[in-house]
Formats: sequence, C-alpha cells, structure tokens
Amino acid sequence: MRKHVAYLTYDGLTDPLGQSQVLPYILGVEAMGVYRFTIVSFEKPENFEKEKGVIQDLIRERQIRWIPNTYRRNPPIISTLFDVIRLWKKVRELVTKDSAEIVHCRSYVTALVGLQAKKKFGSQFIFDMRGFWADERVEGGIWNLKNPAYRLVYDYFKRKERLFLREADHVVTLTFKARDIINSWAIKPGDLPVTVIPCCVDMDHFDPEKVDPDHLKELREDLRIGPDEFVLTYVGSLGTWYMVEEMVMFFSKMLNSQPLAKFLLLTKDDPEGVLRIARRLKIPLDSIMVRPVSRSQMPAHIALSSFSIFFIKPVFSKQASSPTKMGEIMAMGVPIIANKGIGDSDNYISREMGVMVDVEGPAEINVSSQRLLAFSANSNLIRNRCKAVFSLDVGVDAYFSIYNFHSVK
Repeated sequence: MRKHVAYLTYDGLTDPLGQSQVLPYILGVEAMGVYRFTIVSFEKPENFEKEKGVIQDLIRERQIRWIPNTYRRNPPIISTLFDVIRLWKKVRELVTKDSAEIVHCRSYVTALVGLQAKKKFGSQFIFDMRGFWADERVEGGIWNLKNPAYRLVYDYFKRKERLFLREADHVVTLTFKARDIINSWAIKPGDLPVTVIPCCVDMDHFDPEKVDPDHLKELREDLRIGPDEFVLTYVGSLGTWYMVEEMVMFFSKMLNSQPLAKFLLLTKDDPEGVLRIARRLKIPLDSIMVRPVSRSQMPAHIALSSFSIFFIKPVFSKQASSPTKMGEIMAMGVPIIANKGIGDSDNYISREMGVMVDVEGPAEINVSSQRLLAFSANSNLIRNRCKAVFSLDVGVDAYFSIYNFHSVK
C-alpha cells in the first residue's frame, strides 16, 4: 500500500498559485507510485466555480483525494480561527482513521494543525514555511500593528514561528537567504533540517518551442504590436508587493531610446492604477496594454517579450521570496529586469540573464533603462539556467526525498 500524505494548504487549488505551486509538485510525487495524497485546501468561491473542473480533471484516476473548503475573508481573524478548527477536525480524521503518516503544512496557518497532529498522534510534521508570513502581512500593509488586534496576532505568530521551526521534522523554505536567517536564530541544537526549494516551473508548459508561430502572429496583430517592436511585459498580480509606479517609470525612461516600445501587463487586476500613473508621467496610453491571461495562454503571451520586468518592495520578508513569475519567464528564454535584494534573485539573474536595477530614484532607473540598448539576449542560455534551478522536476525530486526520509517505516 502507498504511504499517505495529508497536504494542507490555506491557498486554493483553484487559485493561480495553487495551480502553479501546489498541485504540480503533488502530481509529480504521486506519479512515482510510493505516496498517495489527501489535499485539504481553502477555496475562494469565485475561483472554485470557474476552475474546479480543471482540478478534478487533473487528479482523476490519480491517488489524490481533494477536500475543498470555502475560504472566508470576514470577519478578519475570527474567520481564520474557525477555518483552523475545521481543518483540525479533518486532519484528526485523516491521521487516526486513514493512516496519514506525514502532515505537510504549507505556510503558517496550516502549521498550527500540523504541530498539533504531531504532538497528539506522532505524525511527521513538515513545515513548508514558504517565507516569513507574519512579517509579510505587516510589511504588505495587510496587518496594521497600530491596531491592537493585529499586534496581538502578529506577536502570536512570531512566537509560533520559532515553535514550528523547533518542532518540525523538516522545514522547507524558498531561498538560501531565508535559510541563513533561520539558522542565525539558533532555534534548535544541532542542524535544523532545512531544504531550499524555490518556486519551480513546468518546463513542458512554459516551452517556447511549443508556441505556434501563427498564433504568435495573431497575438501581435490583435495587440497591434509590430514584428520588430520592443515589448516589455509584466506577469501576475499588481497588488501589495509590486512597485507599479517604479515599473511604469522605468518604461517611461525606456521610451526615450525605444519610442515605439509597448508595455504589456499580463494581469487580471484592474488596469486603472497603471493608467493613472501613465497619465501622470505623460506616457502615450496606446503604448500600454493590460490583458487578463489564463495559465494556458501565458506561454504565448510571454513569448512576445523582449524583456519582462518585476520590481518588488525590498523589505525584510522579501529575503524569503522566490517569485513564481521568475521561473516562468526564464523558462521561455526571456531576459528579466528586476530590482536587487529580493530573495536569491541577485544570484540567479546574472548579466547574461537580464538587468538588475537600483530603484532608489529616477536617476538610477534612467541609467538602468539605458543598459537595455547594449543587452544581447541568449534565450537558450536563460532557459538552460532555469532548467537547472527552477525545473519542476528538481522540486518534485526534492519533495520526494523529504517524504522518503521522514516516512514511518
């Protein structure tokens, strides 16, 4: 019989993140024939209705059971508390009645339940922390510490963070920078069992060779992009962490040397914020396009890129950040423009891979935009670097090794 892993995620499988950074790993490990999975997730109703059929098709005839719960935003804090209670009841059943040996907890909320299962039933507790979650909530403006309730919650999770790290049978983090920070805390005598697994990418899905040239031509015609025009793209959501004004400013400086350039933002977010900044900077609005793009359509749209850009707020918690978009862009052989100091990006985006930018002011942004003129992209080199570091196969093998090491014999 296969060994049973209970995989707990507070993100939904029908969220874009669930489809790129949760399910692909599970599908890959399950295909090895050693483990079966029960996934307990919390689904946002709007995404669940649109995407549940996609998820069900992917796991059909696989040894993967999916238990979706409704994610509730309100009332804040209290709704999360009720979600934790619901999750505990389900995990208790999975461990006691269905022999779940390993409880894999993605991020902090689910780790509350994984730690309890370990203490009560002796199951293996994998703390897949991703990043410094409590600090992300504060630095992203989600938790205002001037509010006593949020201050209480923040302090609670910072205490729990240390407990999770000390008690976990294994810790997974996204960056080597985060691993070094955790080790500097000296939480656990001896070596803390930490594996670094960055956000990986399905190289088969994001493959420039699979993009139909005729479809690419149609996209260019639809978007009114000439065959030789410079295209700067942005991929993903625009909220919380992303320095939208600085990215639009970079594009405005770029127009000085590339007056026919286009800025194509591939996002489902409201475009008004971007357009408002463009108007203020006196950027022609016909040079900026915002398009909602599904995961299946993303490779072809990224293939339009001359460069792809992302600037992220350089705060403490982002030292643990591995942007999903980075692997997807590199898999398509597209060079990246990014700001310094975000996770391990400085090590991955070398001079051959793209341009690293100081975003401290307009002068630095202007100098960096001029560097594009001298850049010569090597798509094969970029894709090969991605394969070595961010390939989904690398991530699947790493998770399989962790499960094997901690399986109850």
